[in-house]
Amino acid sequence: MNDRTPETEGRIMGIEEARLPLGDLVLDAERSGVVTTLTRYGRPAAAIVPLSRISRGNPATYMAAVDNVSGGTWRLTVGETDVAGYEDGEPRYEWSGREVLTWDTGVPADGDVARAVAEAEDALACTGWVLAGDWDDASEGVYAHVKRS
Repeated sequence: MNDRTPETEGRIMGIEEARLPLGDLVLDAERSGVVTTLTRYGRPAAAIVPLSRISRGNPATYMAAVDNVSGGTWRLTVGETDVAGYEDGEPRYEWSGREVLTWDTGVPADGDVARAVAEAEDALACTGWVLAGDWDDASEGVYAHVKRS
């Protein structure tokens, strides 16, 4: 077993090595929050994670993006995300391509992104969404995790 720091980083072990202690690995995740990354041929393949780290209530995780690719104005898009992998036991999300909301903020693309974000937050509230995290910068705008209110 290759323990790093069990409280945060978790442990890394091969799938074959994890077969016998699987029940204990699940208990460690459930009771202590320990993340175990399972490897196949030395590469991460799966993870045993506490349920608290997985979105509850909605089977999908959603991301909101405010970008300026909609014909000259800032646009809000909310879409489903998929877990693309894990980094240090935390899920890494990517767009699934399934959009559930598109809203033109009306703010010119050469205008203030802060104003576009304020308009987007109003649109989210009006359509039953709330921020589930902070806005992060991206190359063409900003993005944040959102959830149904």
